[in-house]
Amino acid sequence: MPTIITHALVGITVAQVAPQRSRRSALLFAALFVAVAPDLDVVAFNLGIPYSHPWGHRGMAHSIFAGIVLATAMACIPQLYKPKPGWRDRAGVFAVLATAAVSHGMLDALTNGGKGIGLLLPFSAERFFFPTQPIQVSAIGLYSFLHSDFNSVLLSEAMWVWLPLLGLTLIHQAIRLAAKKHGSRSE
Repeated sequence: MPTIITHALVGITVAQVAPQRSRRSALLFAALFVAVAPDLDVVAFNLGIPYSHPWGHRGMAHSIFAGIVLATAMACIPQLYKPKPGWRDRAGVFAVLATAAVSHGMLDALTNGGKGIGLLLPFSAERFFFPTQPIQVSAIGLYSFLHSDFNSVLLSEAMWVWLPLLGLTLIHQAIRLAAKKHGSRSE
């Protein structure tokens, strides 16, 4: 799995590039939360649930279905919206949250370790990796992470996730600035 840092950055970036029909700080926090929440399933180890079980680590909580359910539930929180949200506002907030939530399993499927991701649970118990797995898997737990080769993990995440996120953010900002500049000329 990528580190919690990387999952959080994906959630933040998705919220940052979203249309500004919602309360920005609330949506940012919600997107960050849904992007990292699937890793709460590590508690399964303490409950004696095996890794390969559908409710084990990288199982149901990492599925597309669970991401959509979590995004739907979070999109019902009224604090995410400006006063009197319309249908487009709700759809936009849901889209941001669903993208952030589903990104977790997708990123994990790009790592080079573990037993695969239950992306299609509850419809299929098969666990998947993508054909290309460029991201170095991170150790589970802070102690294990600090006693592993965390530099190679962070370097891998920086190259394959952080830099593309930075590029996306810069392109988004350039488009917003150009639109603002173009809008001020036409007034």
